[in-house]
Amino acid sequence: MFHFSEQHKEGLAAGEEAIKELDLGIAVIHFHQTALSLGLRGHFEQMMDVIGDVPSDWHYHISWVME
Repeated sequence: MFHFSEQHKEGLAAGEEAIKELDLGIAVIHFHQTALSLGLRGHFEQMMDVIGDVPSDWHYHISWVME
C-alpha cells in the first residue's frame, strides 16, 4: 500500500499550493503507469482512517492498494 500526500508550509501562496497539487497528480500518474508496466494489480482509494497521525502541514490525497 502506498499513500500519496503533500506538505504545505504556513504562508504558502494559493498559486504555490495549486502547483504542489499538480505535481502530486503528475507523480500519481507516473506511479500508476509504472505499476501497470510492471504488471502490478491494484487500485486507488481514499483511506483517511488508515493514515493515522500525520503532521498538520501534511495533506493526504489518496492511496494505492495492491490486489
